Amino acid sequence: MASLESQRGIVSAQLLCQLAQEEGVSLANMLQNTDISITTLGNPHSRILARQELQLIHNLTKALPSSTGLGVRLGQRYRLANYGVFGFGLSSSATLQEAALFGLRFMGLSYAFSQFELRFDRKKVQVHFNADTLPLAVQSFVIERDMSALMSLVHEVTGKKQLCSKVCFSHKSQAEIPWAAEHFGVQPTFGADVNMAEMALAVFTQPLPQADAATHQACVAECEAMLSDLRQRQGWCERVRHALERRFQRQQGVSMELLAADMFVSSRTLRRHLSNQGTSYRQLLDEAREEKAKALLREGQHSVKAIAEILGYQEPASFVHAFKRWVGVSPTQWRNQG
Repeated sequence: MASLESQRGIVSAQLLCQLAQEEGVSLANMLQNTDISITTLGNPHSRILARQELQLIHNLTKALPSSTGLGVRLGQRYRLANYGVFGFGLSSSATLQEAALFGLRFMGLSYAFSQFELRFDRKKVQVHFNADTLPLAVQSFVIERDMSALMSLVHEVTGKKQLCSKVCFSHKSQAEIPWAAEHFGVQPTFGADVNMAEMALAVFTQPLPQADAATHQACVAECEAMLSDLRQRQGWCERVRHALERRFQRQQGVSMELLAADMFVSSRTLRRHLSNQGTSYRQLLDEAREEKAKALLREGQHSVKAIAEILGYQEPASFVHAFKRWVGVSPTQWRNQG
């Protein structure tokens, strides 16, 4: 599973919002507390954080009386084209087994939140799914979505629908879900001990129709470079966010020079690293202040003046001005709306 602070494309969020609207959940409700604007959602080149997509999932499951089976429906909508180079790497693999190992290697470039484990024996392959590190409210939906999306990709890379011999979900269901049986080739068992999809080993060893060794190796090289860049970006950005959070808690200054000293680098070095990752200290400070401000306002235990002090503002008016720039209303108005 990728870090919740890692970046990902907007496609998965778009698919989530489309499904939500079909279920009668408004776009306004879906975007609540995500810090994703309608403009960002509509731009195919937008990048968001994994935690923002997870908030979308939380908003969807919270808005519906029951979301069982909904993750399966969403997973059916994922296509290789949604994954860019990662998708090309899957389809150009020699066999489904090679595609599976490629997928596990570069899982950080996918939209998955689950952890995957492959288990082989002489006749079958089991793919086990685990989302225990995520909030309980979203685990079932995430497992359904990731398992279903995986099967969508299996159908596409092999060029035909592949049938599972067994599909198990650990969460319970009140009724059979016909679209799940159609997608997996078997009616899932709910309330099981594990989350798992089982297929014949022969499916994993057959040649793939779009296999191309040269293309696959090129995709491996590009995915390695992308993953390295992602990890480097995540590393510096996360270090800055953690350092800011510590300073917020201690109500210490948040200048770039002080933060760089906390990280044992010069402010010039920190500026260069962040610039190489397409961001800046000012941008990260703004994002961290906005997120922390909203969290403190939701708690309702601090005055606007106290929040301004926690965030390192010299005057409450400066905080109010910044908050209006972030969300369009004052901190007090935003808290009352919630």
